[in-house]
Amino acid sequence: MIQRLFALIICLSACTGIGLELSTLIKGGASMLGSLWVLVGYFTILTNGLVAIVFAAMALLGERFDHPTLVAWTAAVMALVGVIFAVLLQGLRTLAGATAEANFLLHQLNPVLVLLFWLLFTRKGEALVARSASMGALSPGLSRLCPGSWCR
Repeated sequence: MIQRLFALIICLSACTGIGLELSTLIKGGASMLGSLWVLVGYFTILTNGLVAIVFAAMALLGERFDHPTLVAWTAAVMALVGVIFAVLLQGLRTLAGATAEANFLLHQLNPVLVLLFWLLFTRKGEALVARSASMGALSPGLSRLCPGSWCR
């Protein structure tokens, strides 16, 4: 039961962060469609979207959701988000309000929560095959496929 509650908290945190980013863009005058188009160009948004989906499934299905490799891959990609932010991006811009809250959730809190979930609740011992590792390595490049992201 605690595992499902923790999964729900992680899902809600990811959804909240993405929702705050979306509302900030819309309040800035962008259309809903334009805002969504901009957001899908960010690796952090795509990764937190994956977190929202995976952890919603865990919260809803509980023990029936038995995909330790998917959880491990999600944790690895979220760790990448946290490390890249900490090493390269933190402090580059001064943020305030909803943007600062979204930034904290998406770049700092969620990577820690996902890794903690993986450490505490995910069954270990199943090898991550090379295919899984290669997919994790390719995923940052996938966010570049969105034409709107080429300008950043």
